[in-house]
Amino acid sequence: MVQGAAVINFPCRCLFVILVLVFLISEVGTYSGVHYTQRGDLNLGGLVPLHDYDEKNQECGKLRNIGALKRQEAMVYAVEAINRNTSLLPGVVLGFEIYDTCSSNAVTLRDCLNFIPPQRWNGNCSLFKSSEHCPETTPPIVGVVGAQRSGSSVQAAILLGLYQIPQVSYLSTSDELSNIYRYPYFLRTVGPDSYQVAAIADLIVEYGWNYVSFINSDDTYGKSAQQAFRTTAQKLGVCIAITRTVSLYATDETFDELVTELVTLQTNSHAVVVILFVQLEMAKDIFAAATRAGAKQRFIWIGSDGWGNYGNSAVEGNINATVERLDTADKKVYPQSSLEAKEKER
Repeated sequence: MVQGAAVINFPCRCLFVILVLVFLISEVGTYSGVHYTQRGDLNLGGLVPLHDYDEKNQECGKLRNIGALKRQEAMVYAVEAINRNTSLLPGVVLGFEIYDTCSSNAVTLRDCLNFIPPQRWNGNCSLFKSSEHCPETTPPIVGVVGAQRSGSSVQAAILLGLYQIPQVSYLSTSDELSNIYRYPYFLRTVGPDSYQVAAIADLIVEYGWNYVSFINSDDTYGKSAQQAFRTTAQKLGVCIAITRTVSLYATDETFDELVTELVTLQTNSHAVVVILFVQLEMAKDIFAAATRAGAKQRFIWIGSDGWGNYGNSAVEGNINATVERLDTADKKVYPQSSLEAKEKER
C-alpha cells in the first residue's frame, strides 16, 4: 500500500454519498416526487425528463415535448407486453417505477434514491445478496431504464453502480459514459458521440467546408463532443474558426452576443458553417437570436442528435429552412407497430 493513501471502506463511502446527496437535493428545492408505479415480483426503474427544470423557482417547470411522454408510455407498454407473453418470464410478473427527472441532474439523483430500499444502505448488502444482515421487505429494482440526458445518466450511474444495479440509457451519448471502469453497470442502446462527431466531420470534408465554428452546451454531452471534434478536425485538416461553450442557463443577451460574433466571422472570414452540439431548447434560443439579428439565411447549420432529430420543429417560427436528415429505413419496410395502434385506440 502506498504510504499516505486513504482507503475508504464501503460504509464510509455510503456515508459520503449520502452527505453529497443531501447537499445536492437541498439545491433542488420544491419537488413533488410524482412517479408512475405498477408493482410486480421484479421491478424496473425508469428515468424520463417529462418536464423542464425552472432554475429561478427551483422546481419542475413546464411540460417538455411529447417525445418524452411517448418514451414513458413505450416503457410501460413493453413491460405489459412481456407480462402477457408467458414464454418470456413464466411465473414472474414484471413491474415498473418511473420518475420524472425534470431535466435536472440533481432531481435525477434524488429519483435514484428511490431505487435503493433503506435496507440496502448497508455495506453487507448488494442487489444479489439477501441474508440476516440484508432483509428484503420490498420487491427489488433489478435494473433502471434511463436517463435521457448524458449529465443525468452520469449522476445516476455513479449511485446505481455502488449498489450493482444495471442501468440502460436510451439516449445518453456522451463518450464519458464509455468508461467501463468508472461506470461498470452502465449500458446504452445508442452509440457514443465520437461516432456522431466522426460522421459530421466526414460530411464537412465531403462538401469541402474547411472553416467551421463549433457551439456546444456546457454539459457532459456538449463538452465531450467538442473535445472529440477538435481531435478529429485536426486529423482531417479542418480549421475551426471558434469554439464556444454556452451555459445551460444562458440569457437572450448571451445568445445575441454569440450570433453577433458568428455574423462578424462570416463577414470577415466566410465562416458560414456552424455545428450546434446542443439540446433542442438551446438550439431554439440560438435560432431565435439569429432571427433577431436578421441572420436567418447567413449560415449552414449542422445539428447533433440533441436537436437534429426533431426535424423542422427545431427551427419552426425562426428560420425558413428545410431540415434534412438520414433515416435508417423506409417506413413501408416496417408495418405499424402495436404501440402506435394502441395510441390510436386511446
